[in-house]
Amino acid sequence: MKTLMAIILASGKGKRFGMPKAEAMLEGQSFLQKICNSLDQAGLAYLVARYPDTEDMLATLRRARAELLLQNSNDGYSGLLVFPVDYPLVRPQTLASLAKVHYQSPEAVIRPVYNGLRGHPIVIPVSLELGSGVLQQGLKEIIRLSGMALLDLSVDDPGITRNINTQEDLWTPKN
Repeated sequence: MKTLMAIILASGKGKRFGMPKAEAMLEGQSFLQKICNSLDQAGLAYLVARYPDTEDMLATLRRARAELLLQNSNDGYSGLLVFPVDYPLVRPQTLASLAKVHYQSPEAVIRPVYNGLRGHPIVIPVSLELGSGVLQQGLKEIIRLSGMALLDLSVDDPGITRNINTQEDLWTPKN
């Protein structure tokens, strides 16, 4: 059976935050540690994508996906859980729910929704063509143009909407 692989997008320099967010501390753990612990609790494998020379998150995702496919010839993965490092408050139960829905619908893009707000991480089929590095479109536009099915998964997890971009975001609840 092909599996879901999480890719933690952790290449950013954290200019607005004042330091790389992967290293920022919250509740005694770095953002990266918190995410890795949640993925471990959900039983999901992951790759930490830290490429300081990539220009944006999509370039980081493209590079990480290419590495995975080179290593595994696409024999082992049906989907990628795209996990930006600035969402460290996502609960393990949410990750397990996203995985469950992915295994039921492996060719669909799955987006978590909390109180009507879409958030992260999302699941994309490994077959989604991410295009080349010269395209100026983001992942949202690539998904829209792909014509793939979109599934919104309702979750009881405000962490999916807590994008922590600044130090102030740590202390300012958005929900």
